[in-house]
Amino acid sequence: MNSKYQPRTLSRFCPRYHRAVETIGRRWTGAIVRALLSGSRGYSELAAAVPGLSDRLLSARLRELARLGVVRRIVRTGPPIRVHYALTGSG
Repeated sequence: MNSKYQPRTLSRFCPRYHRAVETIGRRWTGAIVRALLSGSRGYSELAAAVPGLSDRLLSARLRELARLGVVRRIVRTGPPIRVHYALTGSG
């Protein structure tokens, strides 16, 4: 077999990669991130973009993604107060 086609050995365990894969692999998280790729969206826009996702689970995933620094929560003042979500640089 040609050495060009031999599998490479993986380097040691990378905790950042592992955390990223575990996070994006959670149910609905990939769909939420996908919906935010085109720019910031309001909560109801996200809910409409991901059919079948419950409000409770959307809220939980957005809180988790914000805590991890993947999503930024933007509060726009003025009547009415609007909350939008956008991907961060690491998102």
